This record gives sequence, structure tokens and C-alpha cells, in this order.
Amino acid sequence: MYTINLILLVVAAVSQVTAGPTEDAAQVSNGASSLSSLKSILHHVTNSKLDELKRQKTLMNNHFQPILDQVSKVGGSKPRDALHLLVTGQMNSPIKDIFSLEEIEKVITLLRNAEQDPSISNELLNLTTEKLKEEIHYSLRKCDYSYLYGTLLKEWLDVQNNRALAITNTNQTTEDQNSTYKLTEAKELAKFKEVMLNPADFDIAPFQKLLKERLFNFGEDVEKTREFETVQKETPVAFKFADHYISVEDLRHCMKGLIASDLLSIEKKGALRELTVNTEALTDVASLLTSTLHNIDRWEWNTFSTNEIVVITRALAGEYKVKLDEDILTALFLQYIGVYWAVYFKRQFLTMYNGRLWNSGEHNSYGSIDHIRRNFHRSAFLTSLPSSMSSQENTQLDEYVKIVSAGLPQAEYLVEDVQAYPIPRPTYSTTFSPQAQRRPRPPPPTKIVQPEPVPTIDFKQKFLHVLSTEIRLNQVLRPNSSLTVVQTEFETFTSSIPHEPILATMEFFGVSKPWLGFFKKFLKPKVKFPGDTTAQEVRRGVPSDHVLSQLFSESLLFLMEFHLNSEVHKVQLYRISDEFWYWNHNATQTLLAWNTVNEFTKLVGLKLNENRSGSISIFSDDELSKVAQPDNQIPKKVGPKPLPQRGINWGYLNLYSDGGFRIDQKSTENFVTEMRGQLNKSESVLDWILAYNKYMPFFIRNFGKSALVLGTQHQDQIIESLKKLHEDVFGAVQISTNGLAPGNPLRALKEKFSSLSEMNIIDAWVYWPLEKGGLGLVNPFISIMVLRETYQQRNDTALFRELPLQDKLEWEDLKKIHENNLKQPSGGSQYGGNYGGNQYPPKPVDTWDEYIAKRESTLSYWGTRYNVLLDVLEPNRPSVSSRYPWNLYEGTNEEERNYFMSLFNYYENQLLKHFGSVDFINTQLLPSSLIKNILKTKLKY
Repeated sequence: MYTINLILLVVAAVSQVTAGPTEDAAQVSNGASSLSSLKSILHHVTNSKLDELKRQKTLMNNHFQPILDQVSKVGGSKPRDALHLLVTGQMNSPIKDIFSLEEIEKVITLLRNAEQDPSISNELLNLTTEKLKEEIHYSLRKCDYSYLYGTLLKEWLDVQNNRALAITNTNQTTEDQNSTYKLTEAKELAKFKEVMLNPADFDIAPFQKLLKERLFNFGEDVEKTREFETVQKETPVAFKFADHYISVEDLRHCMKGLIASDLLSIEKKGALRELTVNTEALTDVASLLTSTLHNIDRWEWNTFSTNEIVVITRALAGEYKVKLDEDILTALFLQYIGVYWAVYFKRQFLTMYNGRLWNSGEHNSYGSIDHIRRNFHRSAFLTSLPSSMSSQENTQLDEYVKIVSAGLPQAEYLVEDVQAYPIPRPTYSTTFSPQAQRRPRPPPPTKIVQPEPVPTIDFKQKFLHVLSTEIRLNQVLRPNSSLTVVQTEFETFTSSIPHEPILATMEFFGVSKPWLGFFKKFLKPKVKFPGDTTAQEVRRGVPSDHVLSQLFSESLLFLMEFHLNSEVHKVQLYRISDEFWYWNHNATQTLLAWNTVNEFTKLVGLKLNENRSGSISIFSDDELSKVAQPDNQIPKKVGPKPLPQRGINWGYLNLYSDGGFRIDQKSTENFVTEMRGQLNKSESVLDWILAYNKYMPFFIRNFGKSALVLGTQHQDQIIESLKKLHEDVFGAVQISTNGLAPGNPLRALKEKFSSLSEMNIIDAWVYWPLEKGGLGLVNPFISIMVLRETYQQRNDTALFRELPLQDKLEWEDLKKIHENNLKQPSGGSQYGGNYGGNQYPPKPVDTWDEYIAKRESTLSYWGTRYNVLLDVLEPNRPSVSSRYPWNLYEGTNEEERNYFMSLFNYYENQLLKHFGSVDFINTQLLPSSLIKNILKTKLKY
């Protein structure tokens, strides 16, 4: 049995290896020496590789420059002497494997034979001389770039070290941009402090009444009552802490989950990675955590270390959050408990969702639209919670901007000129009758070939595609009825949740008293905000970035969905974290859903965020034409009161009343200013590139990922928006007497850093991936333009326009079959019954109205078309020449591979002209650990 002191020593070693520059080095225990030695070794290896890159440049220049000077003096009068000098220099090159030994042997043979063979002319010797000179110049140029590469890596490393020292000496800065961040940060911190340290004005009785008398009171429905009572009986024995043991393998899974989360610093995550491979130390930690678990009633936040310092962080999307600066051991312990309970409750909630307790609507046929809807909602249900101890990754970590919705008075319309981006729409009447003129049957959608492989995208992107498809569907199914879309979210959700409804919910589901006591301690740490001298108890909110906190939040959100499902059967709520969306063509149902959400919000002591709540009514073309508006302008019309009277945003997209999503350039302005500030204050080339590379994918992600339902106009919008962004950030460039081009990031980079402009570096090297020896500047236009070609080739703009006609054809065919079956079969009975296994007389055919009423619930070709419009196409793989370095990107995904192939096509000729090949650096000399750290670096605000 390991002693507690020994285990604490091991944990101290892990924690102290991450000590920042302000911590006393004397605090690092002897147990940390091995881990510190490993960091020292990695640092030494990195510096050695960088020094080698610089050394090679010096050796090559010192070796070849005198040779080139001699050859220049010899000139063309003595071609054999010049050629001998060059080939000898290649043979004795200080860096091996640069020149081909086979080619060197050919030149030696040529020289030897030239002494006897009169057919070998001076012209041939001079030509060979020029070739060798060119090869040597290529090699020297490669060394120059390798040297610059190493210099820029070292520059980045020095900036990071200097920045750490500056933080040690002072917390102040004179930079205007940073001062702006500090002011904003201070305001946000004050808001968090005000909310979290003051109790909520909360009455638990109405919430308990909701649970007992409304949500889970099933009256005489014995089956539903039995289902829920099963949950209440299983929960008290779900996690028996007294005889539970934590394994080393479970700890490794928890470490992986912590590394993937935002809870710990990069340094502590690095320590976790090192600890993961140390089985002996992990055994000690598992023993200690098991002992702590057995005595769960004695656990406190400071059991292993003092965890009371609050730090505030800012994400790229501009949102702030506060969290405790926790020690690794506390984080591991809480991660294990959080995952264990989250897995249990996720299973129970999914059982309720899939069982009788959840109103799943009327029966729908496999492959129907209703069936697809149900599967999509199920696929996103509780996805923020882990499914098992071995699967702890949160799939909803991508950052999306949250734009303040514009206020839109109900009686007025906001109109904008959007003629440049027409949204694909039906251009015919969608009203059909049985007497409609028969036309040729359209080709069945089932024959459309599905693209492979299907790219993986997150739920928010899928949701955008589903909403867009639902809008187009409603415009065809109900051309005379508007579809109202509603969006809202909680205000400061995780930091303002009252503790009482969380604990009441856990108790109602059957959590035992010892665990309820632990949950209460977890929710009420004593914390010190920056500037405070004493710690104060948290009275509201949940600790950030903990799985247990996510469980508590998701439990309340599950109750809200359950409440809505009980009260409004025909409205499906879609959640993206604490953001909610729903839509319906029935005004009564839409308003009832809004009132239900508001009722629940008040019962749990929360508020809806008015600035992020909006509603938009969507119309068909015919109905939209009745709205008075200037030519070529599209309105936004909010839903009826009491729905929120603001517009709707998805990322940088605005929703209009014609059902189209359009990029709002104005909403990007703050982030463009911020990006410009980040680039201006960059102290190293790689800092600048990293900032650019962080913002570009962020903008593109918030423009939305393309799908068939959005059409090629969506890619056109993205391309134009990117051009506008580059012009705003870098300024416009005069390209002719008549026009300007958007600013070039490479030009701006060269203007800021003299090390790049003095050498007149080529574009290819700057855009080549960092891990392959380039600087890794990303070109965001490449992927979008390749993708646009793919969608143009598919050219599927039909939406749902052909299906009403197909309804008519299918219905008429059914009538004909029925009429044929009414005729008495030869030899059959003249009385009712079965004939040949078929019912006789056959069942009557649905009327036209009955048939088209099944479009969403039964008719499979509607479901097929719905699915097709959700297709997210992979860009076509570009064609490349035989010089393409296939080995450089082995194991990467299709999107990265396509990007690299397109990049190669851009710059192949430039690489060949400058380096003689597409390989220009010895990848074995690249400091891979340093490069990985650079790529993982977060922006500093």
C-alpha cells in the first residue's frame, strides 16, 4: 500500500513542472526532477536542430562560394577546369545527400572521356557546367531558406520567453490594443463577480411543484409511471463510492478528456501527457483518488492544493469566462466523478427520450421527412455529455460568434439590396390539383449518386442546413402560410444558474444524500477574484469547464425540453449549448412554445438574453410579393408579439423573410478591427501568421459550411466577404487605372518584418505548411474556390419544386392500379375476401387531400429529396503532376489533402524555378515538438 505522502509527492511533481515564472523554483520537489529533465532534453533537442540549420548555411557558403568565384575567373575558356572545380566541390560538399551521386559519376565520366574523345565539345562541357552551377545555387538557396526558417522559429521562442519574463516583472502594458482588452476584461470580471457571489432570488417550491405535479405526474398511465420510477430506483445505487476503485486505464481516459477541454493550462496539459506514460506514477495517483473517493464526505476544494484563485479567459469569439486555477489532482478527481455521473444520466435521459415518456409524435414511415427529423434531433441530443469513460471528447467545441440581434419593429421592414446573391427558389406555382395537366414524370431523386466520403461537420453547421431545408420545404408545402423561426438563449447561463434547482433535480432523480453533499461542496468553492484579499463562497453558477458542471446544466436543459415536449407536441426544440431554436407554421403552436420556454426560465431562476433573442417570419414568393418593398430588396419581418422583436443571426449570417441566409458584413467589423490589432502587435513572423491563421477559419466557420440546399450563391458570398475582409485589414492595392484589389497578406507580412523583405522570399515558401519547412500561412480562398467548382458541377437547384408534380403522377398511378384491381379476377369469387393473397375488393385509394397530407410522414421520395438537399459535398480532388510529394501528407484527412494538392498546383513552377525541386528542406532537422507547440498556441488578448 502506497502512503499518502508518497502519492502527494508524485502529484506535486506533475503540478510543479508547470510552474510559471512567478513561482519560486525552490517549490519544485525532487519528484519533479525526471519530468523537468524531460522538458530540458526536449528544449536542448529543439535548440540543437535550430543551430544545425544555421550551421549548414555557414558551411555551405564557406565551401561553395570560393569555388564559384574560381569558376567565374576561369570562365568559358577552360571548360574542363571549371567543370572539374564544380564536380569536385559537389563530391566534397559539407552536407551529404544534397547532390545525386549518380549524376556526379556521369560528370566524372564525361570529364575523363573528354581528355581522349574529340567528339565532346566545349559547348557540351559549358552546358554541363551551367547545370552544376545551377544545382549549387539551388542548394545554397535551400540553405538560406533553412537558415531563415530556423531564425524565425528561434525568434518566436525568444518572444515567448521575453513575454513570460515581462509578465513576471509587470502586469501593465502601454499598448492601446491590449489596454482595450484589459478594460473589457475588467468589466466582464465585475459582472461575473456580481452574479456569482450574490445568491439568486429563488423560490424552490414552484420548481418542485413543476417536477412532481406536472412534468413527471403521469396520472393513470401506469407504464409511464413505472418507467420513471425505475430511474428513481436505479440512481441511489448507480455510484457506490464506498467500494468503488479507480483504475489506471480510467485515469488515462480522464487525462485525454482534460487535455481536450479548456480547464487546464497548456503547461498542465503537457504535464498530463508526460504523466500518461508513467504507469508507476499513475498507479500511485489512482490509489490516492480511490482513497479520496471512499471518504467522499471529507472532500473539499483544497483537499490536494489551494484552489481558490479565479482566472478569466477570452475565446476568439469574444466571450469571456472565469474558472479556478486548479491543480492537476483535483481536476483528475472531478473529471472522473463528472464523467461517471454524466454517463449514467445520459443513459437515463436517452431511455426517457426513446421510451414512452417522450412524445415522439405520430407514427412515421422509415425514410420519411418526419423520420429524418427525428433521427437528426436524436443525433444531437445530449452530445455535450460523454457516452462512456473511454469517450470523453466534446464534439461541440468549435467557436461561433454571437451577434447582438438587430431590433425590428413589427410594423416595419428592414430592407437591404441583395440582388447580387439571389437565393435559389421555386419559380412556378406550387398549387396543384387532380385536374392539373399531366406532364412527363421527373426522374426519381433516389437515382442521385451520393458523394463519398461524407465530411464530418459539427451540429451547428448541420443545424443550419436542416433549418434552410425546412424553410424551402414549407414554402412548397404551405405557400400561403408563413413559417416563424425563433431563436433565444439564456443570459450568462453557466455563471448564473441557481444552485437550488440543480440540487433539487438531482434529489428528485434519486441521488443519495452523500452525493448531494458532495455536489453542494462542488458548487460552492471559496474563490479569490483578481484584487481580492480574502476568499468568498460562490453562491450561483457552476465551475467552468467541468464535466460535472456540464451534467448539471444539461439536466436543467433536458427538463426544459421535456416540459416543452409535454406542453407543445408539434414543436421540436433544437439546442446548441444554451442556445435554442424552433420553428412552426402554426402561430398558436409557436406562441405556446415561447410561453412555455419563458415559464420554465422563470421557474429555474434564469433570464433569457434579450439581445440574442429574435424571430423572423418566412414567406413564399407569392406571399412575399404582397409586402410593399423597393425593387430588388428583401425584407425581414419579425414574428407576432410576444415573440422577440429582433432579427435572427447564425454566426455572421442574417436570416431574411425570403428564407435566405446572407452574410452581414457589418457584424464582422469589430472582429476585423481586433484582427488588425493582433497583427500589428505581433512581435514575430510566426506570431503574425498564427493570428491570421486563427481568424480566417473563424470567419469562414461563421459564414457557414456549404450544403446543396444553400446553392453556389453561398460560396459566392463567402468569397466576396473574404475579399472585403482582406481589403479592410490590409488595405486595397491599385491593380490598374480602373480598379483596386484586396490587400495581400503576404505583402503586409513583408512590410512589417524586414527579415522577409530583405531576402525577397518567394510566395510558395510562406504558404507551405510549417511542419513541412514553410511558414504555414493559410490561403483561405483555395478551399472555397475548389469547393465551389464541385457544387457547380452538381448544379442541383431544384429544391422541392418537382415533387408536387410527382405527387400528382404517383396518385394517378395508384388510382389506375386500384381501378384495375376492382375488376373481378378471372375465376375469382364474386363475394368479398382474399384472392391470390390480395385483399378483394382492394382498399379505397386516398383522396388527393389525404394523399398529399402524407408528404412528411409517409412519402419516401419527399424524404429522399430532403436528405439530398442536406448533402455536404467534398471538393473534387485536384489533378497534380508526377512531381507531387505524395509522402508529405500521408494520414491526413481529405480536406487537408485537397488543400495541399491545390497549393502545390499554385506554386509548383515557382518551387522548381527557385529550388530545382519541390523539396527544399531536410525535414529530419525540423524540431517537431516545437512546431506542435507553435500550432497549438492560443492568441493572447
